[in-house]
Amino acid sequence: MKKKFIVSIICLLGLSISLGTTRNVSAVELNSDSYTPEDILTAQQEIQATLNKYSSEKGNVVIFDSLKFDVDQTKIVTKEELENEKQTVINSLKEQVDSTTVEVSKEEKSSGRIQTRDIAKDGSTYVAKVNCAIPAIGWGHINQDFSAKISSSKVNQLSLLGGSYKSGITLSAWTGIRSWTTISKNKKYIQVNMKGTLSYIFKGSNIDAVQTYLATGKTSGNSLVSAVYNEWPG
Repeated sequence: MKKKFIVSIICLLGLSISLGTTRNVSAVELNSDSYTPEDILTAQQEIQATLNKYSSEKGNVVIFDSLKFDVDQTKIVTKEELENEKQTVINSLKEQVDSTTVEVSKEEKSSGRIQTRDIAKDGSTYVAKVNCAIPAIGWGHINQDFSAKISSSKVNQLSLLGGSYKSGITLSAWTGIRSWTTISKNKKYIQVNMKGTLSYIFKGSNIDAVQTYLATGKTSGNSLVSAVYNEWPG
């Protein structure tokens, strides 16, 4: 039996745009309290390490593979402002991790990306949703279509249908890198991974974060239902 599935990441992504004018900074202030490229690199490493540790404590639904902290030096001038911006980024992305949940549920209709010829005659359509949010700015979806062959409550095959893609209305940007699937040894669990770069805009910086989102499902009869990361058999 061949069934069609969709993986969706529903993202509520926050965007904070500053329209203020450029500050005039004295030479004394620049010399006494300005930051260096090494300070920016250190902040970038601290952001990534903090977020991965936090996500691990929450169940590893997202991994921050790499991260670029691009500071607007007309708005972030002093070391104190750099530290404050770093904490703003960390706190905002922690909110994303906090709001990330996984759901596998039945859909009566296929996504627009799945063509009629690809739908099995008796095929139900499912959607696995990884919901992530930074409260403050528009809705969007990151999706990955895939098909599965299930028989006797075991997944025999998973096939990706194209790459991950964004839909919905959002000012953030998603660039898919690659997607892959895994079937557990007992063939009762599946994982769908979507890796890509998600870009955020903050008051005084931009963040390009290479992230991997993980959706886990398990069989229930000849269907897939939600599962959590910790259920994955060892």
